[in-house]
Amino acid sequence: MLTGRRVNEVLQVRYECISRLNGLALFWHNQTKVGNYDQAIRIPDRLFTRIEQRQAKTRTRFTGRYGRPPTAQERRQLALFPSRIRNPDLRSGVSYQWFADAFREWMETLQVGTGVLHQARHTLATNLLKNGADLVHVKRYLGQLSREMAEHYVHLAHNDPRLNSALEAVWVAGPGSAEPGLLLSGGEP
Repeated sequence: MLTGRRVNEVLQVRYECISRLNGLALFWHNQTKVGNYDQAIRIPDRLFTRIEQRQAKTRTRFTGRYGRPPTAQERRQLALFPSRIRNPDLRSGVSYQWFADAFREWMETLQVGTGVLHQARHTLATNLLKNGADLVHVKRYLGQLSREMAEHYVHLAHNDPRLNSALEAVWVAGPGSAEPGLLLSGGEP
């Protein structure tokens, strides 16, 4: 919910999906729908901490299964949310249905009515626009293919140069690039 990622992007997240750059918490993921790989977005520290807790659970499962912690190579291949079904190496993530069921159960505990998985993505986009992000940055952040796909949020857009500068600063080269962590900011992708 805090990242605006598509559900299928979350389901494919690897164990080593977080890092820090100059103290800023980053979340690494692939936007497979649009062909963007090794993307980093800035995340709140509270989410960084939650992901560290999730990593500990996955590490404990691996250690319980193999009697040792995963190696650096194995950590790169592990799913952050590994499925318990036919997944001896913990590389496959949970299913969409499992995630949807867990989300629905969580929404019921909030007592705010029903919610739709993809709605969290739209809520994030709307909140970014309400707080001054421009459409170019929202499009980039969400991994939209075209400006038209993001334009249905435009009625809320306000332009705040301070927020736009902050959003530009979160785009960095991925761990597989020649210069991991290199700031990649500028115009529309």
